[in-house]
Amino acid sequence: MNKKPSEFVKSSYDNNNSLAIDMVSEFLVNKGFSIVDKEEDYWIDIEAERGGETILFEAEVKTRVRFTSRDSFPFKTVSFLARKSKWKETPFWYVIVCPDTKYAIFAKSEDIFKDKYIENINVNTSDRKGMDKFYRVPKSVCIFKKIA
Repeated sequence: MNKKPSEFVKSSYDNNNSLAIDMVSEFLVNKGFSIVDKEEDYWIDIEAERGGETILFEAEVKTRVRFTSRDSFPFKTVSFLARKSKWKETPFWYVIVCPDTKYAIFAKSEDIFKDKYIENINVNTSDRKGMDKFYRVPKSVCIFKKIA
């Protein structure tokens, strides 16, 4: 049964969440961060520490689009889930990983969640159907980086 786009789909979460978290966590550890071990709380995915500073990361998977750079990303904008804006008062990095190419898109939450970027988009996937809100951010605002 299909759900509305903004509804939580546990099967999709179970299939993708740990992959994204694992890929981003490994990248961060290789950059000298330590990852705070925490129970799943459906809050921002990763708390990473380095030099006494804690930085937060939300990790998502993008499987329908392959990319290895800003130039190879096939759209002018990157779509970020509007439901994550509930945390916009807490600074974090939003990271979208492509497991096939081992590249990721990084953007700061304060650069994403701006009224000028919000759009309603029709979603039609195996799990969700209908209109949903996304922040469509110019890819020039994002950082594209190999993470594995």
